[in-house]
Amino acid sequence: MLDKDFNLKDFIKTVIQSQINLNKELKFRLDEGYSDESIIKYFENVNSGIYMNSAISCKVADLCQLLNEENNFKDISLDQIRIIYEAIIDIHPYDLSFYESLAYYLINVLDKPEDAKKVLTEGVSKIEDKMNSLKEILQKIE
Repeated sequence: MLDKDFNLKDFIKTVIQSQINLNKELKFRLDEGYSDESIIKYFENVNSGIYMNSAISCKVADLCQLLNEENNFKDISLDQIRIIYEAIIDIHPYDLSFYESLAYYLINVLDKPEDAKKVLTEGVSKIEDKMNSLKEILQKIE
């Protein structure tokens, strides 16, 4: 049974919001006229936020699926768990383990093997593109 002061629904919302914040900050780009002031302002912005670690987010999504008592999971949706996995992939597009986690979720929980296949295909494609890019750089160095 959950602690009376702990609210799983609010916790899951916090995880998702943290991922949104992290993704936004990771996509931040300075324009060509950047200055130390704008760089320091960015540092201040990310320092003031608490962002959920992606490995922890994945573990949370995994563990939510293992809850047995309906009272403990009734306030969270299957879609919220999927959102967590998808956000992790957005944050770490070159980590195949996150594609694998989402694919297992799609197959085993949502019974959507075709969606799982698309996710895995996308992951493999991104990794292959990255590998080809790295090989080109390596050839230029040699």
